Amino acid sequence: LNYRYIDLRRIQSTAIFRIESTILNSFRDNMHQKGFNEIRPSSIVAEATEGGAELFEVKYFEEKAFLAQSPQLYKQLAVIGGLDKVFMVMPVYRAEKSNDTYHINEITQMDIEMGFADHNDAMDMLEETLKRIIGDIKKNNVRELEELNVKLEVPDVKRVSYEEAVESLKA
Repeated sequence: LNYRYIDLRRIQSTAIFRIESTILNSFRDNMHQKGFNEIRPSSIVAEATEGGAELFEVKYFEEKAFLAQSPQLYKQLAVIGGLDKVFMVMPVYRAEKSNDTYHINEITQMDIEMGFADHNDAMDMLEETLKRIIGDIKKNNVRELEELNVKLEVPDVKRVSYEEAVESLKA
């Protein structure tokens, strides 16, 4: 990445950025159309908000702070506070050391929270959102998909019970 500015001149690199822009815009448009409010949780936190991940420590004035690894707490507080449906798009950080190219320390997370919803409501929302995003990419990024030699298809989403999922893992 010493010469990233040169890499960005490649057609494939700019195609990825254009598709990413479509993904983010499609996600936001879809959430707004469904009555969600966008929230912007802080990326700097005083302590871990969920277990299981190492944190990047930063100095925040004279205090110790960390880069957020999850917006979960903020989403739940927003819903409890009266915003029944919220979404956010933000970077999250995981300080996980690895020796491979599959682990990423910073990602852009697109996340939702709904009050008074069950697992079927959540699955419906996520399936509709995924189909919307893929549809928007296929419509708005034809050239980029060709440049990357990618053919996008919207798969049928099969829903299984917990018991069926456990059984399929045993097989």
